Amino acid sequence: FGSGILSLICLGLLLLLSGARIIHGPVYRSLGILEKKEEAVGIFLNQMARAAVCGTLSEEDAAYMDSLLPLELYPEAYTPCTADHLKWNSRFDRTALEDGFFRHWFSILRGNPKVYFDAWQLETAGFWAVGISPVKTFARNIQGGVPRNLNPDLQPELENVGIKAANLLGSDSLRDLFPLNEWSVPVSWISWLVLYLFLCRLSVRERHSRAALLALAPSLGLTATLLLASPIWYWPRYGAALQFLLPFYTALFFSDAAGDATSPRTLP
Repeated sequence: FGSGILSLICLGLLLLLSGARIIHGPVYRSLGILEKKEEAVGIFLNQMARAAVCGTLSEEDAAYMDSLLPLELYPEAYTPCTADHLKWNSRFDRTALEDGFFRHWFSILRGNPKVYFDAWQLETAGFWAVGISPVKTFARNIQGGVPRNLNPDLQPELENVGIKAANLLGSDSLRDLFPLNEWSVPVSWISWLVLYLFLCRLSVRERHSRAALLALAPSLGLTATLLLASPIWYWPRYGAALQFLLPFYTALFFSDAAGDATSPRTLP
């Protein structure tokens, strides 16, 4: 059973990574969407930046980090919970990302495994660590991180590029059900619930359980994406789909409980 779970997890990660590369590669290019590499490697970049601040670098790796951003600027530009302040720094040279980025990432990893792990957990904590105060009390909900399509002062700029913001909920009562500024269930709570439901269904060898596993697959994919490439852990909008699916998870949870209560028991 344990080896089966490990195999499924490895297969899932492989499919996730390969699917992401297909979407970010051929699909985006066919649609004329240009991928910014600094957006795709945010966590990796922050790990390297943390090593530049409080780790050890070889001369070659130090020279590479200096080509991305002058070494003396990392203590100020590096922020543990987001890579934005680093990749948006006016002195950051994104063209250097094309010059052996992952070769240097692996090279720095060899001398700084703990630094890398600390950098990862600091940037993803809100999606798996239960009890973090900023996540529990953050009230901007889905509006967090998306001011451009809600700020009326920016509407002319949006219209210049063909974007017209509109609230399509249609009534005040619906807006009250799905508010833009309101406390929401922390994504970390839902992440552990999804994992629990997945393991429960995985342990039952019945056809309906396989269907439930398939239904949970998108949620698992989103959770894995946040853990692999989390941009900012205190913006709930990144886990909005998980929050919208709470009624489904609740129904699945109680169907598991009902199944356990009514299933026949056999004495040893």
